[in-house]
Amino acid sequence: NYAKKMPERVVRQRNFRIYLERLEKYLDSSFYAQANLRGKIYTKRCELTGMKVAKTPNKERIPVKDVLDERNPKNLKWKDGGVGKQYGPSWSTFWFKIKIKIPSSDYNNKTVHLLWNGNNEGMLYNTEGHPLQGFTGGNGRDKRWEYEITTNAQEGQEFEYYMEMACNGMFGVGKGNDIAPPDPTKYFLLEKAEIAIYNHDAYSTCLDIKILAEIAKELGEESQRGCQALKVANDIVTMLSMDDRRTWKEAHKIAMEFFGEKNGEAQHQVHAVSHCHIDVAWLWPYDETKRKTARSFATQIQYMDKYDFHTYAQSNALLYDWMKELYPSLYEKMKEKVKEGKLLPVGGTWVEFCGNLPSGESFIRQFLYGQRFFESEFGQKCNVFFLPDSFGFSANLPQIMKGCAIERFVSQKISWNLINKFPFSTFHWKGLDGTTVLTHFPPADTYVHQVTVPEFNFQIKNFRDKDRSSTSLTLHGNGDGGGGATIEMLERLDRLQDCFGLPVIKPSTVDKFFDAIEKEDEEVGFLEWDDELYLEFHRGIYTSQASTKKGNRKGEYLLREIEYWGTLAKHVNPNYHYPQEKLDELWKLLMINQFHDVLPGTSIGMVFDDALKYYKQIQQVGSELLLKAQQEFIQYDTQGNTLFNSLSFDREEIIRINDENVLVRVPAGGVVPLNDVIIEYSKYGACNLKETKETFEVSNDFITLTVHKKDGVMDLYDKRNDRLIITGGNQFQLFTDQPLFWQAWDVELYHEETVRSPKNVVGIEVVENHKNTVVLAMVINLTDTSVVHQTIHVYTHTPRIDFKTKIKWKDEAHTMLKVAFNTTIRSKRATYEVQYGHLERPTMRNTSWDMAKFEVLGHKWCDFSQYGSGVALLNDCKYGYAVHKNVMSLSLLRSPKAPDDQCDMGTHRFTYALLPHDGNFQKAGVIQQAYQLNIPCYCARGIPKLPRTAGIRSTNHAIVAEVLKEGSVNSMIARVYESFGSSAIGHITIGPCLKKPVNIYYCNMLEEICTDDAYESTVKHVDFTEDGFINFQVSLSPFKIQTFKLIFEDH
Repeated sequence: NYAKKMPERVVRQRNFRIYLERLEKYLDSSFYAQANLRGKIYTKRCELTGMKVAKTPNKERIPVKDVLDERNPKNLKWKDGGVGKQYGPSWSTFWFKIKIKIPSSDYNNKTVHLLWNGNNEGMLYNTEGHPLQGFTGGNGRDKRWEYEITTNAQEGQEFEYYMEMACNGMFGVGKGNDIAPPDPTKYFLLEKAEIAIYNHDAYSTCLDIKILAEIAKELGEESQRGCQALKVANDIVTMLSMDDRRTWKEAHKIAMEFFGEKNGEAQHQVHAVSHCHIDVAWLWPYDETKRKTARSFATQIQYMDKYDFHTYAQSNALLYDWMKELYPSLYEKMKEKVKEGKLLPVGGTWVEFCGNLPSGESFIRQFLYGQRFFESEFGQKCNVFFLPDSFGFSANLPQIMKGCAIERFVSQKISWNLINKFPFSTFHWKGLDGTTVLTHFPPADTYVHQVTVPEFNFQIKNFRDKDRSSTSLTLHGNGDGGGGATIEMLERLDRLQDCFGLPVIKPSTVDKFFDAIEKEDEEVGFLEWDDELYLEFHRGIYTSQASTKKGNRKGEYLLREIEYWGTLAKHVNPNYHYPQEKLDELWKLLMINQFHDVLPGTSIGMVFDDALKYYKQIQQVGSELLLKAQQEFIQYDTQGNTLFNSLSFDREEIIRINDENVLVRVPAGGVVPLNDVIIEYSKYGACNLKETKETFEVSNDFITLTVHKKDGVMDLYDKRNDRLIITGGNQFQLFTDQPLFWQAWDVELYHEETVRSPKNVVGIEVVENHKNTVVLAMVINLTDTSVVHQTIHVYTHTPRIDFKTKIKWKDEAHTMLKVAFNTTIRSKRATYEVQYGHLERPTMRNTSWDMAKFEVLGHKWCDFSQYGSGVALLNDCKYGYAVHKNVMSLSLLRSPKAPDDQCDMGTHRFTYALLPHDGNFQKAGVIQQAYQLNIPCYCARGIPKLPRTAGIRSTNHAIVAEVLKEGSVNSMIARVYESFGSSAIGHITIGPCLKKPVNIYYCNMLEEICTDDAYESTVKHVDFTEDGFINFQVSLSPFKIQTFKLIFEDH
């Protein structure tokens, strides 16, 4: 009967462009909105009245339990609130009491939504304080206004909620654009607060038309499927009657028949996983991220109950830990969804850290704390490393991943390359030591996929491995500022799961995706990338926010020292309390600051205020813990001094005692009386100083340094090789630093064309002239407002020259500062320290791949050598290097104005050093010298209690002992690595220990004993001496990291 009522079909010729535009206009909210189905999605709108609102004092983010507590000491003052009012300023918090009463019988048996648009972020709670859903205001693609109150409304029915309003947007409160510095005076209009009847048939049919139009437009007039989509969509629009709801259902049925036409078996398979990228801090502070995280989890959990196929992958153990602490009822729901397989913990790390700047040991601790959290809370480790947004990836990450029980890796950031397109989507990434991990870069080139037809079409076109694979991953959901999947995304996914003309799109999990490509790998074999994953973009992150980078480096090595001396203290004094709880707290503070928008220096100023507080806390608490541990080895004596060397090799250096320079040689792992290790100056020739009208000339047995008074530039003569090795060194260089868009992130190739010299040298003078040390001091005006104060140190016992530097960097804008050394070296490669190893990179620019690496990462050192000799540039807190042709440079400071307009402004203190050497850098001791520059030889008043200590040391300098720490009950963890890039055999000595270990085991980096049948689990031939020293042999392949677990009897 219904069919008979339809008008007689009229067959007409259709113009593709006109009929496509018809669809677009039908869907556009500015055209005919009330005359088409779009205007029928929400009806019977009723604005909320009687709302009460309270502003929290001092912009505090108070928990909901305090809002619900009538005895709340915050003393919230409730006032009338409503639509049309402005709320602010930026970062303020308001709480709304919302009471809803279904106003009439028109709503009976209907689905009713709360619609809320505050143009900012919010969270809806029930009256028990349980978070229900996050809200995102505004009109962007990430908007989330709607909440389903009931599906069966009845007149007079009442509902009560609390709404927490955060006066910031999804991307903070940038002034003018998202990445601009925050506008502290921003206010937000509560534009909508109402209830309305929701008609799902109207919504579904509108979305059907929208998707059909996308298919038509994307596949085009030349495609049969595109033309079919256009016809179906236009037929639907023609048949729809605004007054006859039966046509809405019939239209949806027709659309679903189209979407249900299946693909062939050979079509590309897309595994679709919902994801919400939550920056732990970026354009908002850490405390706001806690609320962003809760909003995201609450929303996605609600959607899981609505859509059975919805799975949601979330990384960052820290985010889960915050929910456990701050939102316990939500966390219980999260645990349920993990058990159901819908909430997917991924990543295995504490935070999504920067893949460049943390040390190798920090990488390991990120996995250690992350994997332990996931296993203790959810009974499972993560087996996929998930780092979609870091700005490049260290060459040693594959080894560290695998050592932490992960052999799968997902990212997409390399798609941001500006110069060269990365050749693979799915591949084996081979690390520095030869370890490989199966890696996938989702070819949609995004982690905020919107589930649109153009994106899927681009994904299969952009897929780089079509000859080997027909499977890829997509990560859908709004992100950076949280949010995750929207209702529209999930409705789209429901329609497009296997629609002819598009790839086969499967709601899936990350594990299922990797299972599928592992099968393909077995059949065909993926190709291999054997190098770092260098991002040809965002090179400024090696330098921006110098204080943060310094805090990280100093914190890493302070925590190493606490663990080292604390572990030894426990094994010489059973009554000593190893401060594991405090160490956990300090490590977590350090690790949160290693997030990929914090340590790189790409967040707003508020974030760095917090970061510097954390570093200060690490130094204050850590210094006390270190002193307490070291005191276990000495007894107080007013006449004596004791030196502590935690390095696994002997160190020879000059230390300052009672205003006097003393040359000492401290044994590896030694706790020794100062008087026992002083070296007579006669071992080396004295330092000599000559002054002329134009220069200062300082020489020792190894070098002659000439500093020109006119400009402070130096020349360096290497006596051992009878050659001038530096001709114009220690040149401060200023550059105009105006990248294309991402100011704090980027330094671009053209900056090299803008180099200029400092304004003038104020003066150079001799401040110390001793037979073992000569020190020159100079003052240079870089600009009208910025000044360098530097002392140059030449020592009797080494060719190393230290440049101890203080810079007042003031009122600079878009200026970068470097120091450069013009060498006489000829080599096409330079070597840079990376995490637990080193890497060669080109110094010439023969190819586009070479050219792209004009600014690169190095940790403690960079070496530039030719056969027989070379020069190394060391530092104690810098990361940006460049070696081009024969010039070495170290990047010191920047001055971008977004997102932090005060980036690097202030006073900075740091040291860099120049080390000319014979032969290769390995045998010349460059690695050891860099450790000495970064890890001080501690001196304490008193004399040692024990006749000798070894700490942990190696007989082979290629084998560096990096870690000595307490493990689980009655165990000790030791970690060493091969640093030369060679096969190395050596003996390790640890001690003293009161008790002999029961066993020494090989273990992974999670400190779990190796049980793989392919490997020995127990170290053989262990010797335990009468005075408590443990000795055993170790054999390592190039760059191998090896961890040992020593098990002791219960005390």
